[in-house]
Amino acid sequence: MLLLALAAASPLPQQLSDGDAIVAIAWERRLKDNVPAENACVKADGETVADDIRKPGLMFRDMIAKDDDNQRPNPARLRRIAKGEGTTLAFDLKRLELPSESPACKYHYFVAAPVKLGDYAYVHVGMICGGLCGHGEILLLERRDGAWRVVEPVVEWDS
Repeated sequence: MLLLALAAASPLPQQLSDGDAIVAIAWERRLKDNVPAENACVKADGETVADDIRKPGLMFRDMIAKDDDNQRPNPARLRRIAKGEGTTLAFDLKRLELPSESPACKYHYFVAAPVKLGDYAYVHVGMICGGLCGHGEILLLERRDGAWRVVEPVVEWDS
């Protein structure tokens, strides 16, 4: 868990890629759920945040359609990501020493590959804890002074 502590530090350590740092920050947000690490696990969901934004029925489709680019999240930036602009960032869950699926896992977290657009990045994260239990959000992060910071979470779904 040392790398997770380093990811939250400022500035970002040289050994962490942007993708690893963003995923580490997203993982730390599980602490707001008061979920003990021994009961949690995480997996990559095999998609990018751009894939998730393009899915029909998500509230992001409405946000992308708005013309007010001063609102958050910035619709123009989301439209660009939905069109495939930006860089998909690789990450390595093993390198980050995050817990993988196991019988003790009661809280299943997932993360989609972050997409970076300039000094901003978006990542889709969430948690499933049973039938009607869970939540997911896309996080907007900004790179300031060499470190990634969550600018705002945008709740996508909650159950």
